[in-house]
Amino acid sequence: MEPSKAVKEYKDELIKAQVQNERLTALVGKVTVEKEWLVKKLKSLGLSNRKQLVDLKPSLLHTSSSLSVNHQCQLLGINRSGIYYKPKINNAKQVIKHHIVKVFERIPIYGEKKVHQQLLENGHKVSLNTVARYRQELGLKAVTDVDDYIEFYNYRRFHETLKYKEPMDVHQESIKLNQKKKRAS
Repeated sequence: MEPSKAVKEYKDELIKAQVQNERLTALVGKVTVEKEWLVKKLKSLGLSNRKQLVDLKPSLLHTSSSLSVNHQCQLLGINRSGIYYKPKINNAKQVIKHHIVKVFERIPIYGEKKVHQQLLENGHKVSLNTVARYRQELGLKAVTDVDDYIEFYNYRRFHETLKYKEPMDVHQESIKLNQKKKRAS
């Protein structure tokens, strides 16, 4: 083997390796920037949303591309033990909230005191402060203005006779049906 030929092959391999090294360096830089961008975006998500992103059963078929649960949690910035936690549902709280909504749907002008009194009459032991807190959580406010009450009654209240639809929805459906009938004839 000639020394000049060996040197030339070595230089060619060196140039190819340098080109590949530059390409890989650029790719690593791009991936690093993308990772930093994703980390910022993920931090802006709430904890519950980040927990939903964790794949608890990584695929066994793609072992090279799947991440362990521990590594996923590290990337998302959450504790691994927290993803397994399932909060207990307080059924009594849900029942009381359901009754508060029912009272509001029937008589939206009732405030906390009247709703509290109604719940006591229905056999639910609950404090006035609890009723006020649940109403706030549900976003229920007593309708105090006559115009607000009329607007609620005519447009937002679910009517039993209208198959529990809002009157405005039924009105819009009837307009669309009439327009279709006019086009058909």
